[in-house]
Amino acid sequence: MIKKSGWQVTLLVEVGFVILSMMLFAALVHGNQVFATGDYHFHQNRIESLYEALKHGDLLPRVDTYFAGGYGYAASLFYPTLFLYVPAVFRLIGFSSAQVYFGTLIGILWATFATTEFAGRQMGLSRARSVMFALLYGLSTYHLQDLFSRQDMGEAMAMVFFPLVLASLVKLNHGDKRAWLWLALSMTAVGYSHMLSLEMMGLFCVIYALTHWRTFVTKRTLLAVGAAAITAILLLSAYLVPVGEQLMSQTFQVTSTPLVYISKEAVSPMNLVINSLTNQVFHANTVNVGPVIFIGSLVGLGLALKQHHNRRLAVIAVAMLIMTTSLFPWALLNHTMFNTLQFPWRLFSIISLLVSYNLSDLQYGLSFKRASNIVVPMNISVLVLLGLQLGMKTVTASPQRVETEGSFNKIDSYYIGAGHEYLPKTLSYNKILSNKHRTLVYNNEDVTVTAAKASDGHVEFHYVVHDSQRHAKISLPLVYYKGMQAVNTLDHQFVTTRESGTGMTELNVTGSGNVAVGYAGTALQRISVLVSMATVFAMSLSIRRRQRSFAHARLRTRHGNRF
Repeated sequence: MIKKSGWQVTLLVEVGFVILSMMLFAALVHGNQVFATGDYHFHQNRIESLYEALKHGDLLPRVDTYFAGGYGYAASLFYPTLFLYVPAVFRLIGFSSAQVYFGTLIGILWATFATTEFAGRQMGLSRARSVMFALLYGLSTYHLQDLFSRQDMGEAMAMVFFPLVLASLVKLNHGDKRAWLWLALSMTAVGYSHMLSLEMMGLFCVIYALTHWRTFVTKRTLLAVGAAAITAILLLSAYLVPVGEQLMSQTFQVTSTPLVYISKEAVSPMNLVINSLTNQVFHANTVNVGPVIFIGSLVGLGLALKQHHNRRLAVIAVAMLIMTTSLFPWALLNHTMFNTLQFPWRLFSIISLLVSYNLSDLQYGLSFKRASNIVVPMNISVLVLLGLQLGMKTVTASPQRVETEGSFNKIDSYYIGAGHEYLPKTLSYNKILSNKHRTLVYNNEDVTVTAAKASDGHVEFHYVVHDSQRHAKISLPLVYYKGMQAVNTLDHQFVTTRESGTGMTELNVTGSGNVAVGYAGTALQRISVLVSMATVFAMSLSIRRRQRSFAHARLRTRHGNRF
């Protein structure tokens, strides 16, 4: 039998992951029929908005002028868009919205398999165990329901990088201080995928450090972790700084009227057990972690405690499982930053990761070398069948959500997410829906407005204030965000913009003029982008210098061995 080289094995594994990813999504796509559920409207619009921005030369949109029929919504400011550039480019190439959307979901599933298998090998697992780790995590019920039912693209993207965060922490714990760079990059990738997942992984990093404090309180490890935190913050500044600036300058509905209180979303312990063991489709009352992860968390805990291997991770997994239920006093955290997580069961993502790793790293019992020809394929088959069954059950449970590809491609820009979280506090979305013609609001007795034109995210008009000694207010059909800019095109002077009492952009004008209004961004936004870019450049130079130093050292060693 011809032994395959490492790269050949890697290629076969990756091809297998691609085929498996496409196979699983076959449960949601049948000919020209697609299953559309969860948050698909919003994420489909996010891709479409970025595509429209790129098409018009806006490479870094903040307020998406495409949203809400041209009123604009700061989705690209408050929700990370870095990884959405890939599907947006495919839209530019000519693929349909449905093709791009489901292609993105397939790509996310494949990427989860790939990064998890890589992370497993970085943590010292054999190739077979790493593949099993990837399958256990990638095919876990919560991960698949994120893709199948909830279609929470941001959270699913973040889960791609969770294994790399775990691998970085494990390597740091084992004394590899160079792992700080992997920790910084993986946390940065989580942040540019999903903000709430960054909060969760930040919390997990703290818990991991505290439970492995003997290693993490050493000077070298603390310096390594500090370097990782600073680097990640600098890399994420292009996202974090603009968000912070907006939240400090305005009050949004996400803080004034939270969509949910976290205590009300905790799971009943009995329901968690029953729904997990029966692998129920993910709905509001049936949230679960699936049979493999639920049973695996208990079995893994027992084995870990017995063999004293990964016992801390096993305890953390079970403790987090309890935290998702009403047994944990979430009511005490309703009015804290933890309420932004919205749902305690988001922790299923971290639980699935830890349990999958623990089961793949068992130190006795299953021998991959002895049983690889029978046991491993059998386990893979069971996992794949459970995944396919879950996909089919998801579609069967909601037949009304199956629609034609043509219908899916008819995009409605007024879907901005269920909670309208990042609209100004005083803005009623119903008023936007009732004024789709986007008319300007002003008092005819104070000012005359002519030649008004409202395109996506922009408004232009001519005005004459009747009393030259007085000011007149004009409310524009543009949602107000800091960075909105108005220019009098006659004298090229800036006109002050502000938030009206209804959350729209308002001008206080005098005299006469011709005004063009649109979102131009802020100086702080531009500075934060430069900081992130400078950090990337500095890191690239540093890595390049290290590679050259290493190459020179190897060359000197070779020359020295000749004499």
